[in-house]
Amino acid sequence: MAATYFSGGAIESITSADFDGDTFLDLAAPNWTLPATISVLMGSGTGLFSQPISVPVNTIVGHLSHGDFNGDMMEDLIACHTLSKTVSFLLGIGTGSFVQSGTSYTVGDWPKFSSIADVDNDGKSDLAVCNYYSQDISILLGMNTGSFQPAISFSAGLRPVSLCSGDFNGDAKTDLAVVDYTLNCTEVFLSCVANPTTSIFESDKDNEIKIFPNPSQNNIFIKSHSEISAIKIYNAYGILVKTKFKHTEEELDISDLPDGCYLIKIEKEGDKLLKETLHIKMSRD
Repeated sequence: MAATYFSGGAIESITSADFDGDTFLDLAAPNWTLPATISVLMGSGTGLFSQPISVPVNTIVGHLSHGDFNGDMMEDLIACHTLSKTVSFLLGIGTGSFVQSGTSYTVGDWPKFSSIADVDNDGKSDLAVCNYYSQDISILLGMNTGSFQPAISFSAGLRPVSLCSGDFNGDAKTDLAVVDYTLNCTEVFLSCVANPTTSIFESDKDNEIKIFPNPSQNNIFIKSHSEISAIKIYNAYGILVKTKFKHTEEELDISDLPDGCYLIKIEKEGDKLLKETLHIKMSRD
């Protein structure tokens, strides 16, 4: 029989870690209510937890995750403030209590999910945030002092809702996999560079593909160092609306497509799918 613990209400996420240093896993969950709070439940190691302890926060939190961001070996919390388009950090003091950092960091529109990732491979914890409505990922590079550099962002599909990190191609660099809710796909971004402030992700120069302009009104250009076998354009419902075969650099007429967001899948000989990217059209007014 499941044990039930009631907190503030409208919970959208939960995370677990040892917040008080007793080696037992505890729980933390944000409450989508006012006043804005996070509920912390202390674990006993028996599968039972204390009644929720309310931790006040400045604004409503949608998603919550954890990590050690100031190097004190104590678990801290990352709060995605969905309505205010920010993230903030609650620094753990090792007793199950938290102190909210005075700094909030602006990210994209409707931050939906956050994950810890050493994006620049410097051994320090960074933060990657999915922004649902602005259709991008925000990266905040950690200083290991409890503070972060301002967010930098890159486009990621139509509705990014979740992500994870890892070395997916064995090059000893951090990669990201991003789930898109609307397009029903996972987009993989390979090989973060040492300095994401200039370019977040490296490209394989032999396989590099350029699509421009984006946004566009009537035409796009697709340039590749090697021959492309097929270009397929899908609308937001996943329906194939345009196909073109075999070229390396050519203009593609999209004037017949209604305004909206589209997914372009680019295939090469011997590759099922080399790259996919989102193309956003502009109004022709």
